[in-house]
Amino acid sequence: MVLKKDRKHRSEHFVSMLILFGLLGIGGGIFFRQFSFNPAVNVFRQPHFTDLPAIPSSVFGTGQSIIHSTPDLVPISPERTFSSQNLSDKIDGKADLYLSTGFKSLTSQRFRLQGHPELWMEIFVYDMGSPMNAFSVYSVQRRDGAPDLNITPHAYRTDNAIFFVHGPYYLEIIASDGSDAASRKMIEAAGEFIREHRQKSEPFMPSELFPESHLDPESIALLSRDGFGYDQLNRVFVAEYSIDGMTLTAFVSLRKTPEEAEQLLKGYYLFLLSFGGEDLTTELRLKGAKAVQTMGSVEVIFTQGPFFAGVREAADTDQALRLVDTLQKKLSAIHGAP
Repeated sequence: MVLKKDRKHRSEHFVSMLILFGLLGIGGGIFFRQFSFNPAVNVFRQPHFTDLPAIPSSVFGTGQSIIHSTPDLVPISPERTFSSQNLSDKIDGKADLYLSTGFKSLTSQRFRLQGHPELWMEIFVYDMGSPMNAFSVYSVQRRDGAPDLNITPHAYRTDNAIFFVHGPYYLEIIASDGSDAASRKMIEAAGEFIREHRQKSEPFMPSELFPESHLDPESIALLSRDGFGYDQLNRVFVAEYSIDGMTLTAFVSLRKTPEEAEQLLKGYYLFLLSFGGEDLTTELRLKGAKAVQTMGSVEVIFTQGPFFAGVREAADTDQALRLVDTLQKKLSAIHGAP
């Protein structure tokens, strides 16, 4: 009996030690994890750069540089460029969003304000290859309720940062604080970039795809892939409407040809049915359109020339068709077809 008790005690002691070491391991992991940040954020937790020398102005205007300094912004780091191969070194955890949306390169550099070593900022310039791609990453990441900034058609600000689209570029300028001096200097830096990179074409305006009545302009976004869970639906613009106290979602995807738009409609329609959707097409008066009820709401989809479009989250087909009617007319006017 004594041996059995001894074995029992030793066994219990062994299990207790395992549990203790396990808890210590978890605690240690949490302790070290708290010091692992997205590098784009980690930079703003470092001490002031009061003891760092200025970088020679020759780094600007070399023909290779994309970021140009204003007179009283002193560079405190060299310009660094990241490709698709090492983007995660700079923005670990968010790289996939950019890589799946046409990313070409990221260039970043840090500056401090002349005479104010406590005030510094970092400029991030993402070359996304096209204005549409740049708007996509901008819109998906836009913070709810953030005020617009009147420097480009797509720009907003937060307490200590500004975000905007200029041609194929998506930019973030993030300062060490939210002071008036920092805000002025960020806007000046943005203006300098815009002047140095003049665009030949008009800015991309996705709001032109949607009828204005009941539209929430700030809700417009571009889903670059897997729209609504369907892996064939990419490059789809979405916008929210408030109708009869409900929020409906309209969407538009411009395809290469009307035939491609039709094929996308058929594939997406079958996709909805495959997940238990109920066909309500017989209730429609729009030729070629489809209606499906899923999870208590109605979705109506249609094509207009090369556009595949629709309305989601409606209470019934009548409510959906009211928005579909105005959306179809809007796209008809753009495409120039009845």
